[in-house]
Amino acid sequence: MKKKWNLLTALLLIAAMTAAMIPGAAAAEGNSGSSSASQSVDLEHDRGSIDVVLKATNAQLSGIQITVYRVGQGRIEDGNLYYDLVLPLWSTGSSEGGKVELNGLTAAQNTKTALKLQERLSKLDKKQIVDGAKVGQPKDPENPAGPVVTFDPATQILAWTTLTDEKGVAHFEDLPVGVYLVVQTSESYFYYTITSFLVYLPMTSENGADWDYNMEVDPKLEARPSGGGGGGGGGVPPIPPIDIPDPKPPLEPEPPIEPEQPVEPEVPIDVPDPETPTTGLPQTGMLQWPIPLLAIAGLFLFSLGWMKEQKARKADGKD
Repeated sequence: MKKKWNLLTALLLIAAMTAAMIPGAAAAEGNSGSSSASQSVDLEHDRGSIDVVLKATNAQLSGIQITVYRVGQGRIEDGNLYYDLVLPLWSTGSSEGGKVELNGLTAAQNTKTALKLQERLSKLDKKQIVDGAKVGQPKDPENPAGPVVTFDPATQILAWTTLTDEKGVAHFEDLPVGVYLVVQTSESYFYYTITSFLVYLPMTSENGADWDYNMEVDPKLEARPSGGGGGGGGGVPPIPPIDIPDPKPPLEPEPPIEPEQPVEPEVPIDVPDPETPTTGLPQTGMLQWPIPLLAIAGLFLFSLGWMKEQKARKADGKD
């Protein structure tokens, strides 16, 4: 009787331990893609945020381009939240193709699935990737009443791109419910590369009763090989990033300054040519006006002397 009582006690203890372990297992499963919580999820209107936080010592963490791609969409079934692969990634020319499981992934399966989806994304046409921040906004900012940016879930995928700040944080907000592939999408001077991974939005909180719509993730960093660039993904071709709008419009060039009217040159005054110098030795200290007077006086004296000589001759003839 005592042995039967001990056996019954052991069975009850095992049953109690098993029941205590079940909630923890459900929470772990919920954090990897499927769960239920007392608070309902509005797949159409609920929005959340993702903060990708880079942590490294002695490294420049700002200016690194990070892109999140919405690769899974939510589905409510029997009160549980599940995620399904978006349609454009079901068949992208991959030899495997078809569905990719997004629910109940372990950490290792998360990384493996992320790399598989990154490879499929790299085969999409650039037009199939739509900037999620621009959906519903005018295509031409200068024409608010014109056509807006649209999104076709059957053929296109939403993506958001930003740069890390001085603290190494890439912030994404106003994100709809879904599974997001986080990828480093730019060549950079960053010594490390980011290993691509999946983030689920929302996820169950620690108590398992509520949903957490604001996720903060600390990605795994790997040392970049010599001569390698950014992009991560273990050799998988990087996905073309979407364009990041300039924070400020370019300044319009100032109109050129018209040149001033040239000043007309003054008419030069004609300066007479200097007289041609006379040949011969130069005359110094000699006046020219006495010469005629002296010539007349000489002629007068000569005439006077000649007249006296004629008178003297006549006087001698009379004697």
